[in-house]
Amino acid sequence: MVKNNRVNCLSHSVCTTFLKVKWLKYGMPVYMAYLIIYGLFLTSLTGFVCNHDAMAHYDGNVTSNETRELLHGNRSSGYTFSPVYMIALWFIGVYSAANIVKEILQIINQRKKYFKDFGNAVEWSLYVSSLLFAVPFICGYSMHWQWEIGALAIFLAWFNALVFLQRFDFFGIYVVMFIEILRTLIQVLCVFSILFIAFGLSFYMLLYKEESKAYSTPQLSLLRTFMMMLELDYMASFNAQFVDGEPDTLHFGNLTLIMLVVFVLFMPILLINLLIGLAVGDIESVQRDARLKRLAMQVELHTEMENKMPMFIYKRVTVNEFKYFPNRCAKRLDTFMTSLAGTNKNVESFSDPTLNPNSILYEELYKQKIRMRDMGSTLDRNNELLRKIMQKMEIHTEDDAWDEGVAYNSICDGNCHDGDNGEEPVQTVGNRFKSKSFKDKMYLKSAVVAMWQKSSG
Repeated sequence: MVKNNRVNCLSHSVCTTFLKVKWLKYGMPVYMAYLIIYGLFLTSLTGFVCNHDAMAHYDGNVTSNETRELLHGNRSSGYTFSPVYMIALWFIGVYSAANIVKEILQIINQRKKYFKDFGNAVEWSLYVSSLLFAVPFICGYSMHWQWEIGALAIFLAWFNALVFLQRFDFFGIYVVMFIEILRTLIQVLCVFSILFIAFGLSFYMLLYKEESKAYSTPQLSLLRTFMMMLELDYMASFNAQFVDGEPDTLHFGNLTLIMLVVFVLFMPILLINLLIGLAVGDIESVQRDARLKRLAMQVELHTEMENKMPMFIYKRVTVNEFKYFPNRCAKRLDTFMTSLAGTNKNVESFSDPTLNPNSILYEELYKQKIRMRDMGSTLDRNNELLRKIMQKMEIHTEDDAWDEGVAYNSICDGNCHDGDNGEEPVQTVGNRFKSKSFKDKMYLKSAVVAMWQKSSG
């Protein structure tokens, strides 16, 4: 169902209930245990980073002096930490090493499929950087590159915590929306990076001698061009230097201002509005497909867990019967835990606890309304097609004759006479139905209708 995007089948009450039974039996306990361990890792890493001076490290590129050594120290070894932080560092190192081993085993099992998931690349970067950050501290070293890697590790650790939350129905949809919009943003920026290079190199040639040094190198010029999308800083960077009268400041003034106007039209106005439009469009599509995405993630999670689960444990957690008690009062803790699973916890074992009867009735009525509207549209199109066929064959119905105002003589076919003069009485429309020409037309029309029904059926 997931591979073929069968949303209706996957959203059926039996399927959703089956998935939620699995989640409540072994999915949530295992996932919550893993989340708690990851929370300890995140707490240890965050606590160490927030309570230690990042400047207290050895930097070979900086000339050492007494003041620097007194404030921060500039030695390569001999750094000591309290027992609490040493335990935290050991936990960070062991946890990172264990997860690296786990990722290697996943590569062996999944092979090509492993490299299709971007989350695996994030986890590799996180655990390798965390290991490189913690091990030198355990050995008593504090290096400059070590703190740079630590900055990357703390960012990836919190970002990965955000990704973990997408498994929960309560707030997972927002994480899914964020990731989808981020993917769209990266794709758009990759395409429009050509414009960043174009404007960045132009401003580098025109402004590389300015006092701010923001355009002194091509790399800084590209960075400054990207930042100008959000903060133009026109008065300080352009206007003040254009009117100061100095020949060395804003030397190519007129061309610079022209390029600035073109930049404003292209980047802050056009590109930003394009990104906003794409973001809004993606939000609508993500919301529309949110049910399928969430159920697909649940299917993948349960499939992976069942493949790795020992058989004796799998037999113990297998559910053969499921009962739902809608009138039972749930406890607060049960209500909170099942809200994370996206279900109502008045359950013990096989029904659909997700939707109340009113929601089911409303959904069915809405589906019937959509079907009736589609049927009406189909009938209208078929009626229009039949009318065009009859017009092509020069067949006219009685409704067309009266709507178009057919003359009285044409209805009588020349057989109408004045009854007051003693002549033949007037032939009415009812008598006209008995004429041979009218019967031939009706037979022909019936044949056309039969042919049309045969072709459409």
